[in-house]
Amino acid sequence: MQLIALQDLSDLLLVSNEDNLSGQFSPDPFVKELVALMQPNEFGEENPEIMLLACRCLANLMEALRGSVANVVYGGAVPVLCQKLLDIQFIDLAEQALSTLHKISVDFPASIVREGGLTACLTYLAFFPTSTQRPAVTTAANCCRNLPSDSFPVVRDVMPTLLNVLSSNDQKVVEQACLCVSRIVESFKHRPEKLEQLIEPAMLRAILRLLLPGATNLIGPDIHTQFLRVLGYVARASPRLSAELLKMDVVDTLYQILTGVSAPRGEDNKVDNVVTMQA
Repeated sequence: MQLIALQDLSDLLLVSNEDNLSGQFSPDPFVKELVALMQPNEFGEENPEIMLLACRCLANLMEALRGSVANVVYGGAVPVLCQKLLDIQFIDLAEQALSTLHKISVDFPASIVREGGLTACLTYLAFFPTSTQRPAVTTAANCCRNLPSDSFPVVRDVMPTLLNVLSSNDQKVVEQACLCVSRIVESFKHRPEKLEQLIEPAMLRAILRLLLPGATNLIGPDIHTQFLRVLGYVARASPRLSAELLKMDVVDTLYQILTGVSAPRGEDNKVDNVVTMQA
């Protein structure tokens, strides 16, 4: 009976919209029951099909009734969704949980970060197909907007994963990972001691690799500009990271970006360029 009711509700919400639901449909009691159905029953038993349908109903509800995202968040869905990703037992349920979190992340990213959702979205990324990786990294990028300072431990833990994602062959995945890094640096640009822990030399090398003209076509002009801004924030905040950038010939990369040709070789030119960059 639960399966039939869930399937009917899912189908109904799928073809509904604001016009036929607003004022006629109260989300709260449905959210309460759907969240409960996504968890083990009183005997500790789990029914993956019921969990999957309940999760799909939440996603369809938010799609049909935009204002219901708040009801889903305050109804306690976020920690349950994150748990389905941190402890994957059913791959279909995990993919649906990702899709549902993606919808929540647009308006309530902080609620996901608080519940460990940033880690949840990225931990098992490599196990998902590209079609699932894209919304996962997009959700993470949404969560990285205006990060509070107390989120630092969580952010620090996901930086190695983001570094790996920057090597992906999929443009959408790479660009969203770039947004994650850019927004993280933006959030911690006034905290040099934390920024130095977040941005390792390997991350700087990955950024320069993506910026180098002709080296890759995986990032568009907007991301390109944001990464240049990241280098500025990093150089301004940390003398140590500035020195690392100089060791990586960042001046040559910037020269090539500005002129479209390789930087001239020779000590005199190189020194002049370094002085110009510092100025």
